[in-house]
Amino acid sequence: MKDRKASISKARSYAEMGEYWDTHDASKAWDQGEPVEFEIDIKSGLRRPQSQPHRGVRK
Repeated sequence: MKDRKASISKARSYAEMGEYWDTHDASKAWDQGEPVEFEIDIKSGLRRPQSQPHRGVRK
């Protein structure tokens, strides 16, 4: 982020950006953002216990 400011927070570093968003609500700045499109290609699967349905409480 050298020599650049984030558009909404006006932060000059990632630490400043984090401090800003720790104290501000994103819903108040929602209309200031720009639409983006992206794709996510997930190649790793779930571990077996997470992918199986829940079968109740074990005793």
